[in-house]
Order: sequence, then structure tokens, then C-alpha cells
Amino acid sequence: MAANPDDTVRTIGEKLRGSTHAATIELVTRWAVRPDDLLQHLNELKPQIVHFSGHGTSRGELMLASDAGPARPVGAAALARVFALFRQHIQAVVLNACFSRVQAEAIVSQIDHVVGMSTEVGDEAARVFSGSFYRALGFGSSIREAFDQATTAILLADLGEENTPQLLTRADAAPPVLPVQPVPSEPAESVKRQVFMAYAPEDKPWLDRLQKHLAPHLHGRPITLWEAGRLQAGTRRRDELEQALTTAQAAILLVSADFLASEAITEHQLPKLLAAVDADRLAILPLVVGACAYEESPLEPFMALNDPNRPLEELTTPQQNKELMLAAQQIARVFREKLGW
Repeated sequence: MAANPDDTVRTIGEKLRGSTHAATIELVTRWAVRPDDLLQHLNELKPQIVHFSGHGTSRGELMLASDAGPARPVGAAALARVFALFRQHIQAVVLNACFSRVQAEAIVSQIDHVVGMSTEVGDEAARVFSGSFYRALGFGSSIREAFDQATTAILLADLGEENTPQLLTRADAAPPVLPVQPVPSEPAESVKRQVFMAYAPEDKPWLDRLQKHLAPHLHGRPITLWEAGRLQAGTRRRDELEQALTTAQAAILLVSADFLASEAITEHQLPKLLAAVDADRLAILPLVVGACAYEESPLEPFMALNDPNRPLEELTTPQQNKELMLAAQQIARVFREKLGW
């Protein structure tokens, strides 16, 4: 959550994207957060980790957005009470704001692990800390290990602020269960796992190239790939499409302006896929192949397999091949962890 947009969330996304468990961690952003928005977002998302990026005052207040006029300060006691209401879900809070140790000391009475800043923190140090902290979590580190890596990253960057972040932990804190899911047991060979592949017709060449990189990972595996574009026209096509949408356990989406402009995709396929995600039956894997309004689309909450700001079409051919190779590796990792092969 942030009161004002900054580069921190982009850095976090970049670091997570290259980590071992990137596919099992969902990064959701909320901007221009007002005091009452805290309750709305925590009710809606039920997060395991809450990260605040913004400004703090020397009096130990966080500055949140206001409907009108200047930003509004929120005190430590109020924040502690808010987080107490959601302590069943929240395992850690990171306050990436100046003078936020005061708030951290109040919140740690309710939440097991809280990071606060002992004094002013520079924008670069805040960005380096955040990116390194979540990268470490993405590779399976504990919160303490991730914190130590993040402060070391500040030291390596020679920013002189490695002692500013402070990690507070409750004495009776339980070991955190981070959003890294265990690898399921191997399924019987007779069980087929369904993967839905959605794309605009104009983007079919990208699908062909991706499948070449996926082929070594899928050889001999019980995976069925459903291509929406290859189903036959007529009633049979509709029936097959409905079956694929309702039985799929993962969806690979090749996202472009053509994809987001397709009524068949955005009005029929995508709503069904998102409903399956809400029901915890589906993993969505977007791959941004063309410049598009990804961050304004319903896919914005999902971490793409590549950087949406560097779509494949803008890269050189060697760079495209490398991105497709990395995407195939991430997809295979999700198939192992989510589909159980």
C-alpha cells in the first residue's frame, strides 16, 4: 500500500519475478491509500504480508492520502488497533517510511514480525531494502534472513543507511508460514492436467515460439494444453471451450492490445478464468507479448511472467528467446507446484 506512487513496487516485482517461488506469491498494489482504505483493503485481500511505502513524521505518524487537502497523519495506536483486527491472516508488516519504528513498536504487540525505520530513510535505501527483502522471501528465506539480506544490500550499495531498518519480533511469535506452497506429490500417469492457453489470433506466432521452449519441460508429462484458437467452429467448439474453461487448472495468457480488445476473451473467457482463480481452482500466468494497458486491465493484480513495461515485441530476437526460455521455466515450475507433476 502506498500514499503516493513510487518505484518501490516495480523493484519488488522485478526481484520476485526472478525468484524460485515467484509463481506462488501474489503481489497486489493499492495506491493513494486513505485511512478508511486500510480496512477495505485488508478485508478484501486478507494478505499475509502488508507493505506500506510512503512518508512518516518525526512524531511517529504515517501520512495517508486524504479526500481533499493535504495528507492525513495516522498515529501508532490507531494502526495497532487496525492490525489487531486482522492478525489471524497477517504474519508480517513492513513500514517503509521515515520514523516508522514508533508504529512498529505498537503494531508488534499484535503482529509477529514488523519492520520499521529508526530515523529518516532515503528513497534509494528504501527501494534497495524492499527489493532485496522480497527477493529473499521469494527464494524461501525466513523473515529474519530476508531482513538481514536487505540490510546487507543497503551496505553493498554504500548508502550508509544499513542500520535504519529495524526488525521487531514478538517473543512468542510462531514461525511464519510464507505464501510458498509445498510441491504436491506426483500424480498417477493416467491423470491429465488441463492448461488453457488464451491469445488473440494476431499473437499466434508468439504461442508457437513459447511452445517450443515449453516442449522440453512437458515431454512425457500428463499435461493437456487447450488452445482456444484451435477449437473447431460451431456447437462442438463452444462445448469444448466451456469444458476447457471449467476444467483448466492453469491458464497461460498471451497479453497484448489485441488480447485486451477481444470481446471473446475479455467478456467470456477472462471472467470465467478470474472466477476460477477466486475459487482457488486456477493459476493465471500472463505473458505480455505486446504493448498494452496491462496495469489498467483485470490482470493487473497478477504478476506477469515478464516485465509488462518491456513486452516481447520491443526486444531483439535474442532477448525474446531468453525471455521465452525464462517464461517456460516459470510455467514449468507452476505446473510442478500447482498441478502436481
